[in-house]
Amino acid sequence: MDGKLSRAAFISIAILTFITFVGNFAQLQLSSALPIIVSEFHISVTTGQWLTSVFQLVMGVMVPLTAFLTRRFSTRQIVICSMAVFTVGSLMAWVGPSFIWVLLGRVLEAAGTGVMWPVLQITVFSIYPLSRRGFAMGTVGMAMSAHRHITPGCLLYCPLFFNLKKKKTSF
Repeated sequence: MDGKLSRAAFISIAILTFITFVGNFAQLQLSSALPIIVSEFHISVTTGQWLTSVFQLVMGVMVPLTAFLTRRFSTRQIVICSMAVFTVGSLMAWVGPSFIWVLLGRVLEAAGTGVMWPVLQITVFSIYPLSRRGFAMGTVGMAMSAHRHITPGCLLYCPLFFNLKKKKTSF
């Protein structure tokens, strides 16, 4: 092995990194939308905060559970299933007619995201040769952390999207 990745391996890592980035972005995106959610669903701020708290709780459960999943299923099956769960959760959270629907959507988003972090790291360790793992983990780590720097700028537009949603739909 000459230390170079095949094209398929590089594409796999790039896709997994992007998926993990999107999941991490979903983790933080709710901060500026919370006041709008509280007023739209007529709930208290404490109740609305459960949307962020439940995300962290579910991710905390899913990360260690991934060890069990990786012994039972292939990486491809885990990635496809976690992306399907994340997508269904995102759709539920976006169009949910009540707070409970949005909360359940956040649970599903967190389940999909919580599985992707360890799967990405396992994949990096299994694909990269020992001499390149530090570089690979550093690169993936930067990509996974980039959401913290991009999210605040995107959050400026989040209330705009919620206002458009409110005008276009009638629940």
